[in-house]
Amino acid sequence: MLGNGLSPVVCSSALGVSEAYISQLMADEVFARAVTERRFTNLQAATTRDRSYDDIEDALIEKMRDLLPMMYKPMEVLRAITVINAAKRRGASAPENTIINSTVVQLILPQVISSKFVRDINNQVIEAGEQQLVTIGSKTLTSKLEKYTSVQNKELLNHEQTPSAATGR
Repeated sequence: MLGNGLSPVVCSSALGVSEAYISQLMADEVFARAVTERRFTNLQAATTRDRSYDDIEDALIEKMRDLLPMMYKPMEVLRAITVINAAKRRGASAPENTIINSTVVQLILPQVISSKFVRDINNQVIEAGEQQLVTIGSKTLTSKLEKYTSVQNKELLNHEQTPSAATGR
């Protein structure tokens, strides 16, 4: 659905999952690549279709040029040009595809609270109070969790063995 151009909100609603889950999926490099490839394939197909419409329109314009001196049934050609010209273009040159849909929500916080946020040069919050904020992909997070868990397990095993060694058992 994402590859066909539907928004994460529509996808999450249709699938009965949260938008956060869709965001987690998009953080996965393999999934995001598959979505991008699907979008690219769809864009190529739409652009090819648009070129076909453009070719038909060019042929009809040429036909109209040929008919002008004789003015023989120009209305049929004009109607065909009107229909082809009004056909929805879906490819890369379509103006509606160049608009990025995004919603910006502006929050006005009291100075006491906003002074606790540290921002980078792009005005993005990178620290809130004592907490550092980082963006991390799901694979990286999983790998860090596995590393942390293995270190914790080793420490737990060492801790369990140490008292036995101290008592001489």
